[in-house]
Amino acid sequence: MPKITKKAAPVEQPEIENLNIADLYKSLVAKTVDKKTSAIPSAEVYKHLNDLFEESGQSELMFAPAQRVVKTLMGSTEKNFYNRAMSAVKAKNSPFEVFEGEGGHIYIRRKANQA
Repeated sequence: MPKITKKAAPVEQPEIENLNIADLYKSLVAKTVDKKTSAIPSAEVYKHLNDLFEESGQSELMFAPAQRVVKTLMGSTEKNFYNRAMSAVKAKNSPFEVFEGEGGHIYIRRKANQA
């Protein structure tokens, strides 16, 4: 059987001789800020989850389908939306808590003091 090799895309590397450390730093800061601002807003996730709780009348929601509903409502195209939404739900100031339910599925519910 022939060996399958995966060709990596060439990574753009700055020339060491012409490297300006200050410019490189500014460029990396700008990229980091751009990535940070692309994060999903937790408040919007909470709003849509609260709406879903209200409209469904349930006290617990399976997280995977719930986050898909939120993703659709937000019009997000983020590939890692599940992980970002989970981080928002697990945050210290989140009005929700996460637990493992039947069959090992992840569920969320409102915190007791939020109900």
